Amino acid sequence: MNSYEDPWELPSARAFLSEIEEVIGVGGAIVTGGPSLPPGLEAAIQRHFDGRRFVVERIDPLPGQLPAEALARAFNVTADAAVLAQETRLGDHLAIIVAQEMEAAAFNGWHLFLVRFLKLRAGQSGGLSLLLLTPRQPPAELGSLPVVAWNGRLRRIDVAIWAELHAPLDRSEPLATLAEALAVDVCGWRLDLAAEIARARRQDLLDPFGWLSGRVGQVEASTECKLNGQGMACPLALCAQDHTEEVNRRIWKAQLKALFPWLEAHRQSVIDRHRKLLQIERRTADPDQPDIAALEFGGLVRQLRRHLGREELEWIECLAMIRNELAHRKVVKPNVLDRALRGAQRFETDS
Repeated sequence: MNSYEDPWELPSARAFLSEIEEVIGVGGAIVTGGPSLPPGLEAAIQRHFDGRRFVVERIDPLPGQLPAEALARAFNVTADAAVLAQETRLGDHLAIIVAQEMEAAAFNGWHLFLVRFLKLRAGQSGGLSLLLLTPRQPPAELGSLPVVAWNGRLRRIDVAIWAELHAPLDRSEPLATLAEALAVDVCGWRLDLAAEIARARRQDLLDPFGWLSGRVGQVEASTECKLNGQGMACPLALCAQDHTEEVNRRIWKAQLKALFPWLEAHRQSVIDRHRKLLQIERRTADPDQPDIAALEFGGLVRQLRRHLGREELEWIECLAMIRNELAHRKVVKPNVLDRALRGAQRFETDS
């Protein structure tokens, strides 16, 4: 599996596995997940410890089987917590117990066993280690245990890396930057959606609201999780609940990040190309720095209206429209952005 396929290669996910490795030294822990936990935790742990020459054993208890009995059967020792804790030959062995679908009584039994096991193993330089993987929070009344909690630890950099890994190599700007920004600011910790928008068609990048709305009912929504330590609702849940304002706020934020520098580059390019036709406007000039380079799109349209062909002037008007929409915290209309992109391709290439 390469990094393109494996979200466990992302920085936050690798750090999570490293934390799990640290608790192995004391005999194990409970590992809890969350909505943004990448899929395949058990397989990721297996790969991580395979590389460290551990023998990883998945424990599948039989119905009604006690924890000590399940472990004894797997490792061919006496079904006793003290024996299991003191068996030095198991020092390079790691037992994984997946409690995803375990009933509450069985989970509590494993919790109590792990509390006792870690007390018996305390102070030893080595021995068997146990990991209890569970989506639920362990009940405090059953005793204190080391816990490695995912707790929504994905960072924005993780999503940006994931988007870049899934983006086509030949995508031009500003669509490449826009795809990444939409992945981070709209999709957030939903890595599946972030990967999809990163490789999406041009029309989907121009109309991200339509793209997201089209996935409601087709892709499962999720509960809220964190990104960069801040709570962030699932974008599909927002769409399903008609929270249009928040979805558009996220899209606007992504467009602002991607399109504003692109607009500024074209503003300067238009000024450079038509500098002989331009003059400083008194009403907009900075008294300290009266410079043609400070002309905004509105001024450019006014001054170039009589000098340029209709198509180029309409393109500059398009850029002005996008600049105005973004400045007023509005999402850019797909058809306007499309016209601006096509105009940029034509007129900047011809210049």
